[in-house]
Amino acid sequence: MVASESPRSGATPTPVTSEGPRDAPFTAAELNNALQRCRRRSAPGPDGVTYQMLRNLDAEQRQVLLQQVNLVWERGELPEEWRTAVISPILKPGRPPTELSGYRPVALTSAAGKLMEHMALQRLNERVAEADLFDERQTGFRAMRCTADSISDVVTALEHARAARHVALLLLLDVSSAFDNVLRAPILAILEGAGVSGRLLQYVRGFLTGRIMRVRVGGKLSEPRPVEQGVPQGSVLSPFLFNVAMSVVPACLPAGGRHHVYMSIYADDIALWCRGPPGEALRVRGCLQEALTAIDARLRGLGLSLSAGKSVAMACVSRSRARPAPLSLDGTPIPWRESVRYLGLDIDWRLSFRPAATKACLQLKRTTAAVHRLTARGQGISQHAALRLYNAAALGAALYALPLVTVRKPCWRKLETQHRKSLRVCLGLPKNSQSAATLAEAGAWPLQLQATRRALHHIDRLHRAPDGASLLQRLRSHPHSRMGAALQEYERLTDAAPPYGPCPPWPAASEIQRDIVGIEGKRSTPLCAVQQLTRAVIHEELRDYLLVYTDGSVVRDSCSLAAAATVPALRLHSQTHAAFLGSSTTAELLGLQLGVDLLLTISPPPPRSALLCDSRSALTRLQCNGRGTPLVRAIRSGIARLAQQGCVVRAQWVPGHCGIAGNEEADSLATAAHQLPASDHPLSLEDVRAVIQKHLRQQHPDPRIAG
Repeated sequence: MVASESPRSGATPTPVTSEGPRDAPFTAAELNNALQRCRRRSAPGPDGVTYQMLRNLDAEQRQVLLQQVNLVWERGELPEEWRTAVISPILKPGRPPTELSGYRPVALTSAAGKLMEHMALQRLNERVAEADLFDERQTGFRAMRCTADSISDVVTALEHARAARHVALLLLLDVSSAFDNVLRAPILAILEGAGVSGRLLQYVRGFLTGRIMRVRVGGKLSEPRPVEQGVPQGSVLSPFLFNVAMSVVPACLPAGGRHHVYMSIYADDIALWCRGPPGEALRVRGCLQEALTAIDARLRGLGLSLSAGKSVAMACVSRSRARPAPLSLDGTPIPWRESVRYLGLDIDWRLSFRPAATKACLQLKRTTAAVHRLTARGQGISQHAALRLYNAAALGAALYALPLVTVRKPCWRKLETQHRKSLRVCLGLPKNSQSAATLAEAGAWPLQLQATRRALHHIDRLHRAPDGASLLQRLRSHPHSRMGAALQEYERLTDAAPPYGPCPPWPAASEIQRDIVGIEGKRSTPLCAVQQLTRAVIHEELRDYLLVYTDGSVVRDSCSLAAAATVPALRLHSQTHAAFLGSSTTAELLGLQLGVDLLLTISPPPPRSALLCDSRSALTRLQCNGRGTPLVRAIRSGIARLAQQGCVVRAQWVPGHCGIAGNEEADSLATAAHQLPASDHPLSLEDVRAVIQKHLRQQHPDPRIAG
């Protein structure tokens, strides 16, 4: 699990001695943050260590682990166990087991090595964000970005072209074995050009060097084989490094053409599209062909190649007009298709999205049939379990991409009918049960309202994303599309919401603890154990800290939000009340702000203080680097000012309502604050989703279900 004392065979890298901000040894706070980001359930690597084992380490053992991580950091060489991957081939659905290409290689690597990758990735993200390395059209494996961005970018342009009666050409490129073939030298050169240097660059170079893989089939391991190219499969850093390589691709698009060619990149999925008046279809095709040639040349410089056989193209042209000549790649034509599949969405040339809706309806039917067999007419799984299975397996797939596109009313009616049939099966109701009563009993909403909510949530996420403004502007310029209309609806609801902005840096000496070792959850841990473990942290780890307890309270019926903070040792407390519909996370953040304000009023400030909060989600928002709401920025600014005054602040999670005196006092103060006069607190983007939910409830045809 830890670094070996003996260097690996071959040339040993010269340790970097520079001590820049990102060359400093990793801190305990960085280790704890990385552990909290790791998944609890994951398969172990060759060393047999899991993430859960690392999360269970106590403070002393974590310090030993941190020392080993920093030893690797200083030397710039990774242990052989961290560079070895065990490949388990998994058969792809519907593929014959006799074909090697029908297997998906799943790589298992060391959990300790991936933990260090998490820590290094945080520093890499900070550096490339400062250098503005990634293009906003890269949507894969990036914070606050997802497939919905690429899908909405493509479909919105096509729908707007249809509304304007223009010709639109779409080209979806397939990169052959992209992660396995990308060259490593260009990745290192791009990082160095972006200002990554010192130990950080040395670590990336060591991470890419000397990789080994072994294949495991039937419990047997093959001989080790070196991996000389590509980014390592199954690693935390690999998607980031592949994005680094692809960051140079958008710049190769030809500029100054008669018709602009647009691009979206999700990992190795590249989409190109271009539109223009019907009479200029040949010129539109020429612009797209020129862009294809330029991208092919740029990818070859990265060691990648396009597959003409797997790349597809579609022309959104009226049948009365002839399609232009097919595009070509190295002399191989890419014929026009009447429908294509992009990131899981079936797009037909008419943009009716009937095939996508039909496939979603079929998914609902298949899941319903499986649920029907599992319920066994009341003798099998419970209604609650049946509803959870249906929502996860069927609704998640049905509402993956349909909220982003314009689906016609007949298709929605078909989906709604099947949705109600499925709910009756989950609840064990007769086939002739009333629709409204069925939805009310299941606590479910009609699919169209759920789709609208998801579309508005995607718009909300783009407002939070650091580089989402450009895509929002493109959506705003296409008001006749589904997402363009959703953006207009969103802006009508949130015209007074303050924007996100960059957060002040978190002081190095301060830390955020979102866990207490031994407490997995209040439901799974006995109350006496929760109390004992919490009091042990307070009386042992925080015995030299000035304790500040914070809490928030929300009353949704009266749209009231309140918060409080108390310092029992000094008999200080503060309360506030805001008269708007907000989330419980916002209320908890407001309590944290009151706690920071109380600390700033103490003169001289205490050398150490602890903010004790019973909301993990609030601490997660506070922990996120990059952009944040005004409330998060205010809290971090206050903690930075306290650090300048010599006060080390620790934000600590404590379980609520478990008999901790200070937490109970803060809870009582927050509840009583609802009776105070309302203070002037502006609507934050943290609360937009609550506003969206209220707006959709008003549109719901049945108030029983809406509530």
